[in-house]
Amino acid sequence: MVKIVYFMTPLSNGGIEKMVISWIEHMNANEVHIDIVPQGIKNEEAKRHLESLGCNIYNMPLRQRNIIQKISFIRKLFKSNHYDIVHVHTSVAFDFLPLVIAKYFSIKHRIMHSHNTNTFNNSYIKKWTQNISKFFSRYYATHFFACSKDAGYNMFGEKKIKDKLIVVKNGIEVEKFKFNAYKRKQIRDEYGLSEKIVFGHIGRFNKQKNHNFLIETFYQITKLRENVILLLIGEGELVGNCKRQVEELGISDKVFFLGVRKNVNDYLQAMDIFMFPSLYEGLGVVLIEAQCSGLPCIVSKEIVDEAILTDKIEKIDLKLTALDWANIAVDRINSEEMRNNAWIDVMKNDYSIKSSSEWLEHFYLNLVK
Repeated sequence: MVKIVYFMTPLSNGGIEKMVISWIEHMNANEVHIDIVPQGIKNEEAKRHLESLGCNIYNMPLRQRNIIQKISFIRKLFKSNHYDIVHVHTSVAFDFLPLVIAKYFSIKHRIMHSHNTNTFNNSYIKKWTQNISKFFSRYYATHFFACSKDAGYNMFGEKKIKDKLIVVKNGIEVEKFKFNAYKRKQIRDEYGLSEKIVFGHIGRFNKQKNHNFLIETFYQITKLRENVILLLIGEGELVGNCKRQVEELGISDKVFFLGVRKNVNDYLQAMDIFMFPSLYEGLGVVLIEAQCSGLPCIVSKEIVDEAILTDKIEKIDLKLTALDWANIAVDRINSEEMRNNAWIDVMKNDYSIKSSSEWLEHFYLNLVK
């Protein structure tokens, strides 16, 4: 059996955690054992689920806490466990520390895995720190993973690792996200949406997801069409700010803040158009899910090419105004969209969770032969 430890972001409801859990769910526990080291635990349900899958959870001190505590924590972990592989899941190169200590403990296989394209901080000190971190990540990692080419180049530098970068596809449960007319009717009836045009977004309320621009765009849409609704699924530090914005614009009766939902697949069925104006994205798994359900998608030009799987996506420059976005979105309302067979494009591009988890499991097993 191959023994692996995942170092990762806080265990919450974020995209990295959901992807990691999906991979583990679909791997053979008799062949691969994975322990999880998150930088904090915010989702006890996710913790219990991972433990039920056989994972040991070791909660590590957060990034901003004493570096000596972190080093001591990781050293004790490696002394107590004999890992074959260390796999760091992160959005920032600054999380290279486990790789340094792993090399000291002679752990031969050390993977750095980039899950985003940009940390969106332009201060000189942050850029300098990031460049130093990239150097150490390249030096101490033996393998370079990313969810897209852009995410990898942002983490490691394109010229340095171009030929070594391995893009690991973030697969989804294709069957779960196929268009389902029954689920569509069920959700729309529950919220009184049967006669409405439903716009939607799924994602954490943070700067990256650009909710304020999304809400402003929807406000412009309400001035062009009357029977429109916006569904917002997710949680995060900016949700209060967004609720105030909606109130100030006078559209509270048209915007539904639904919080975190386990059955996001059902809500995608209920939508008519998916909006995704992110400032940056490593990939955007929810966009793969939206495409699988056959939704037309209005997205920012910052979305990486690997995430474009169907002909129902329209990329728009964020330099355009909210009104420009609104006009483009309204034009899509009038188009005839066939949703039933969109999942085929997802399968053709190998974005099923079965495919991606099998690939990852085989990679681990071949690595330690």
